[in-house]
Amino acid sequence: MEIKTDNKSKFIVVIIILGIMTSITFCYYFFLLKHDYILYGKVSCNPSVESCFKDFDSDEVYKIVLKSASKAPICSLGVSLCKELSCENGETGCTVMACSDVALKDYDISGSCVDEK
Repeated sequence: MEIKTDNKSKFIVVIIILGIMTSITFCYYFFLLKHDYILYGKVSCNPSVESCFKDFDSDEVYKIVLKSASKAPICSLGVSLCKELSCENGETGCTVMACSDVALKDYDISGSCVDEK
């Protein structure tokens, strides 16, 4: 018994393979080469100066920095010599988020705001 494949089936398989290859290429370009994504980091915060997030589980006090990955310093995981994520004056694509009820809800943060000013 011989299995025959028609030209339509071959064409569909080629289109699917090209689609997968195109998707992989775009992901590689935007994430690994262009760094076109946002980093979300918890950084140190002084509650006597600014409004900070407080984690219920660990009593950690922090603020959140949202920064374009293309503008963040390249740092290896687990290396303690890396600078803390921060925004320079006038830097575009970078936001330091102070604690607010809106931020707690929008980012689904389980904690509260600490403000000792």
